[in-house]
Amino acid sequence: MRTAPVRTRIREHRPVLERFWEKVLKTDGCWIWQGTMRDDGYGLFSVTGVSFRAHRIAYEIEVDSIPEGMTLDHTCHNADPNCIAGSKCPHRRCVNPAHLEPATLEENTERGKRGDLFRRRTHCRRGHPRIEANIYRPPNAPNMPHCIPCRRIYDARRRRQPWSS
Repeated sequence: MRTAPVRTRIREHRPVLERFWEKVLKTDGCWIWQGTMRDDGYGLFSVTGVSFRAHRIAYEIEVDSIPEGMTLDHTCHNADPNCIAGSKCPHRRCVNPAHLEPATLEENTERGKRGDLFRRRTHCRRGHPRIEANIYRPPNAPNMPHCIPCRRIYDARRRRQPWSS
């Protein structure tokens, strides 16, 4: 009895650095990531099945390892007054190490456009005034304040018995 030959797919293994840099379009300013993108607008690169943000890899290749507890701030984003914040921000695709600077998460948020938008708010989404007496800042996330009156409403709804009206 004859068996069919086993077909195996032989995948070409190329050096990781070669694979990485072929996905980067280097310009005079930003180096644009042209590989896989995350939903939040950042580039994504996989090494042996583990995914990493592309700008972090570029920084570690060209500069040094990122200090513990630090994030990378895109200085090109901060310098562009016309840039929109969020997942549509084109600077999230930038992997130019000269445009990346280690910063704490709090510093990164303060420098960014979302920090500006948040600071300009005078009321929460339910209309409570944003005054210090109404704001709770969790110790583990001080840059993500909560509206205390909104939290009380939420907690009261959760405590309400489902069978009572």
